[in-house]
Amino acid sequence: MVKVVGRLAVTLALIGAIGLIAACGGDDDGGDADGDATRSPAPERTVPSGQQTAAPTAAPTGGIDELAFLEASLLTAAELGENWRQEVTAAPAETAESMCGQQVRVIAPDVLRQLRNVAQGRQFTGHGISVYDDAAQAQASLAAVRDALDSGCTEYETTTRNTTTRWTVAPAEMPTIGEESIAFSVSTQFAGVPKVSSGYMVLIRNGRYVAVILDVPLTSVTLEQTQVLAQAANAKLEELAAARP
Repeated sequence: MVKVVGRLAVTLALIGAIGLIAACGGDDDGGDADGDATRSPAPERTVPSGQQTAAPTAAPTGGIDELAFLEASLLTAAELGENWRQEVTAAPAETAESMCGQQVRVIAPDVLRQLRNVAQGRQFTGHGISVYDDAAQAQASLAAVRDALDSGCTEYETTTRNTTTRWTVAPAEMPTIGEESIAFSVSTQFAGVPKVSSGYMVLIRNGRYVAVILDVPLTSVTLEQTQVLAQAANAKLEELAAARP
């Protein structure tokens, strides 16, 4: 029972951290008891956010048609293999993100799919995609993150629905994926989880599209494990960029 509570706690905390809209259908593959529980986010910490503004976002220029293409380009549980479950696919709620005061965009893409592998302790893995008006805007989005990390920033803060989550970040060495990519380690202490959760986030750009891989497990994950997901995500991103440049 303790392990089940731990899984629920980290899932709820992570859902609350990004404000994923789960009310629109629950698990993509049918769901289960703790999958349904993600519909009610449990805030980890709440702080006044009146002074914060959301990082700039770029809505899909093609409306519903574009969103359908984005969703079709997200990783599925079947593609990832044994023990993976496909959870909610939706647009995250408006989220303010900053690294040492620099506005960035990482965890709130245009569409995000939550995936989970309980056997590996990866309670929250996400694959998202954002589309920008042109490649220059997509490049600028990655540049903001890269500049913050290169400056030595170790503080990443996300605020969604008055819930603020503070992460410790650091650059991670990963071969370039796509036209350009950024990988960095993240760690935070989620409410209800006794150990610090540590993982990685990866941004990948191809043309005007940017994919994000979020890989934050109950305890920890290796960079090599996250890289496998990032490479799989890039393969689909390349197809999307070629089909709709």
